Amino acid sequence: MLDLKSLNTILFSNKESELKIAIKKISDQFEPEKAKNILAYANTYNNILSSLLTEFNTLPKIISDEEIINQFYNSEISPFFGFSSFKHLEEAKKSISQAQINTVKKNYSKLEIKNKELANAKKNSNSSTVQKLEQETEKLQTFLDSPQSQTALKILKHNIAKEQYIKSFKLSKLVADYIEENNTIDDNLAYKHAYDITVCLGGEIAQNQDILAKLQSFLSDNGFLKAKKPLHDTFARFSLPENKEHVTLKKWQGLISKHGKEAMKLFAVSDEIEEKKAGDTGIHLAPENLQDAIFLQTQLTYERADEYPELAKLALKYKLSEEDFNQCLEIERQKKSFDNLPDITIHGKDLDCKLDSSTSLKGYHLVKLPINDPRAYILGHIVQDCQSIGGHSERCVIDGITRENNGFYVLLKSKNSAKPNAEIFTSDGKIDYQNFDIVGQAYAWLSKLGNLVLDSWENLRNEKEDEEDDEEENDEDEIEDEDEIEDEEEAKSLNDDKVIVPLLKEFAKQVCNTTNINRVTVGLGGKTPEKFKEIETEFPETILEGYDYGDATDQALIYQKPELTELENKINGYVAKTEFEFELNRIDIAKALLNLIENEPNFNDLLNNISHKLLKLLNVLAISSDLKKFNYDYFKEFLNLEADVIKQLGGFLEYYNKKYFMPHDLKDLGTERINNITSCNVIECYKQQYFTFEDLKDLDNKKIELLTSTCIQNGYRDQYFTFEDLKDLDNKKIELLTSTRIQNSYRDQYFTFKDLKDLDSKKVELLTSIYTKWGYEKKYFTFEDLKILDLDKLTIATSTNIIECYESNYFKFKEFVELDIKRIKNICDDLFEYKMLLQKYCTFSELKDLSSDKIKALKNSFVVKGYDNKYFTFNDLKDLSLEKIKLLTLKDSVEAYEKQHCTFNDLKDINIEKIPILTSPSTVTTCQLGYYNFNDLKDLNLDKLEIAISMTSYYDIIKFKDFVELDVEKMQAIYNTRITCSKILKGKHCTFDDLKNIDENKMKALTSDMALMCYRSKYFTFNELKDLSLEIIQTLTSKKSYIHYKRKGFKFEDFKASLEKIEIADNHKIEISKNLEVSSFTDLVVNDHNHEENVDIIGRDL
Repeated sequence: MLDLKSLNTILFSNKESELKIAIKKISDQFEPEKAKNILAYANTYNNILSSLLTEFNTLPKIISDEEIINQFYNSEISPFFGFSSFKHLEEAKKSISQAQINTVKKNYSKLEIKNKELANAKKNSNSSTVQKLEQETEKLQTFLDSPQSQTALKILKHNIAKEQYIKSFKLSKLVADYIEENNTIDDNLAYKHAYDITVCLGGEIAQNQDILAKLQSFLSDNGFLKAKKPLHDTFARFSLPENKEHVTLKKWQGLISKHGKEAMKLFAVSDEIEEKKAGDTGIHLAPENLQDAIFLQTQLTYERADEYPELAKLALKYKLSEEDFNQCLEIERQKKSFDNLPDITIHGKDLDCKLDSSTSLKGYHLVKLPINDPRAYILGHIVQDCQSIGGHSERCVIDGITRENNGFYVLLKSKNSAKPNAEIFTSDGKIDYQNFDIVGQAYAWLSKLGNLVLDSWENLRNEKEDEEDDEEENDEDEIEDEDEIEDEEEAKSLNDDKVIVPLLKEFAKQVCNTTNINRVTVGLGGKTPEKFKEIETEFPETILEGYDYGDATDQALIYQKPELTELENKINGYVAKTEFEFELNRIDIAKALLNLIENEPNFNDLLNNISHKLLKLLNVLAISSDLKKFNYDYFKEFLNLEADVIKQLGGFLEYYNKKYFMPHDLKDLGTERINNITSCNVIECYKQQYFTFEDLKDLDNKKIELLTSTCIQNGYRDQYFTFEDLKDLDNKKIELLTSTRIQNSYRDQYFTFKDLKDLDSKKVELLTSIYTKWGYEKKYFTFEDLKILDLDKLTIATSTNIIECYESNYFKFKEFVELDIKRIKNICDDLFEYKMLLQKYCTFSELKDLSSDKIKALKNSFVVKGYDNKYFTFNDLKDLSLEKIKLLTLKDSVEAYEKQHCTFNDLKDINIEKIPILTSPSTVTTCQLGYYNFNDLKDLNLDKLEIAISMTSYYDIIKFKDFVELDVEKMQAIYNTRITCSKILKGKHCTFDDLKNIDENKMKALTSDMALMCYRSKYFTFNELKDLSLEIIQTLTSKKSYIHYKRKGFKFEDFKASLEKIEIADNHKIEISKNLEVSSFTDLVVNDHNHEENVDIIGRDL
């Protein structure tokens, strides 16, 4: 047994006394070399060991804590404990101090204590204490619910889990490397075990117990320590849920600690279970207990789980498919209310039988399975054979549940935890599975002669499996559950074949002694114990009703009435050929044969003058027909046949009597043909009169096998079709039209065989697919609706995606298929977009005729935002051009609606070139500043609009309405000189009215930088210039002129007057001042009182 306490000590303890004890235990438990390796590994993490060890091996470099932590953050589990990376943890720490974290931890621990005190107070009905504690816990909980406290709790839980993970990895690697010896080169197994230990047991803030001590208790409580590889066996199939953030980990850890593997299996789908429990609330809730969790998982797994919850739990445990579970529910409707099998119980302790020292009958019980026990459906899963619904032998399961002459017997074993002297059956007649496990079972039936046959005996633990190698121990598909066998070591050491032999012998004896049954046999197929082959009977029983699937072809006689044995001995005394002995199955048959021998001389002569083969045939005849009507001539038909033909044809006496066929029909056929035309399935069909031997004789073997299969027999029985309907069809068509899936549809009356038989096979497959059946069930369409469609339309109309659309009421079948195939294919190509729109925003009729490009444009994220906020509707958009739809639903447009800058209706009739301008962020922002509004803009032509928007930053100087009243050319002129115009207006050198009436060329001269400098220096005013010619204005505002104005005595009025008198010819510019001299341009600028502004203007101009 794995001693985790000693391993924990040598890895992490710093107390020499503890270490010495642990070293001694490890040295005693393991062989010397392995013990040295274990201690050497521990020494790499715990240096104190060095001084206590006399010698130890040198091992490879250890894995550092930093490497382990990296794996922690790279693993799937870190999201369970608050943070998915170290970076996120550090960011959270910045928002809270260590003192605050400590306070939260202290209050969390207090709350845990107070909750326990509150539970005890409620238990003791102490109302005053309850009221006080409720107030205290409410106050603590309020504190812990605050955002800051929640952050602190996340940090605490994360740090605790991380440290526990480090310890768990160091232990897991030690165990995987040196004890279980199953680690991988990259330590993946050790890391997985560390993950699993931390998730199952770690992260608890108020938990004082060491994680490895807790692991020791967990493994011990759940029986895992007894396994050869405890960690591997515990966690081999443990999986994490996909959506970890939706899991209430603390609650699941409680379930895992209490229930072990059963809860661990459920944890893999814990997110789905919590989502199921939440229902429509959207608030994930943990299950209240294990039974609640199992119930929720059954509902997740089986849609019809509520119809039989007990069976659903079993189906879930043994991994039945939903199809098989649903089949069980259908069979349940046909379940018998009683049966004719003897109800006898045998207790192993009552038998006076000595077995070898390792085997005891105590605790074993052989009982009849109650007819209302749902385990009848999955007995094969319980004992690991094929006798379950969905298994190879499901037909016998159905017969055992539904037929009154068929049923089941089981071998029970008391659980180790069973109460002393526990009763097998509860007060309502059910087996008490709290105290007993099924460890063996048999399908049983009454024979045509009224005897009892156990078709085979199937033990979970049997001698045949013991002889095979141990590979099955690790089979991932094998059921492992503590409800099956509590002690795995016991399971491996026991062999229940030794137990069942004496129990069955006693059972058979009591059956024969207390009922009218003459003998009890057991089939030698399956896992029937080898011991029964010693008592094989020459003449097996034949099943009275139901399917005979072959395990009882050969049988062993367990016991028969003593009177029958006496009669057989007397008969055999008359037989001269001593090598043959009659075996007779019933007392009355034996008496009839004895009467023929003693009273009919001819029969006695015949008896002693025929071959061994014919004696055997006579034995068969005796047990299969009425000897009072014995026909010598009929029997003599065999006298001239070869021995091997007699052997083969002698098995069909019963069928000759029933006139299914005669010996002369078969005698010239080959063995293979005879086997084919007289198979169990064929005989059953003769019996049910589905056809005759004459109908079959000219068909090939393959077609006969097909036309007599169990599945097709069900169709004959239910009158879905007849042999005549099928015989002329090709085999593939037969297989298609008679499949179980299609027969279920015949049963549900979606269509008939005649509806399908003349259709193309491809069309039949489409008309009968599981998705199409779903459509029939939901009444989305009928067979009549579908059959008239061509293959292309039919394929699409019955596809999964389209049927889901019917289900979601996105559109109806008829409105979909009335479209032409090209349109239908386009819809399929754009189905995602269709579904998105049809969910909330439009109807199929509104959408169906739109182009793919338009549909895509109508569903982008900003369009959806517009729909949701009711800025516009689908119908507002659908008739617009594609380009307009795109513009009206752009991000800028939707944000403009959102900011109430404009509405969809404001924009929809506007020229498409204007829309991007009207909805641009800058336009919206300027409107919000109040310079203009949407209505001011919308009626401007495009040229004006572009200029007006471009002038946005100048509307604190120029009024928007004044500006846009100008013609485009004037607006453009002002825009071109906007910088200086704004400065001139701001300096009040002119008014906007002054500007608006000036032509463009003059405006440029009147608003130049040099002109502005002159206005500022008060050499002249705007009004003094505006009425002059362009040429004079340009001269008066030139740099040279500006320099002269700076000189004292140079007057603007004089200069202007001079210029006005000069004749300007040929449109050439007069350079009046070219002979003027100036000392220094720089001096003039420096001396000017508007020095800084003028330097700026001149500098730019230069």
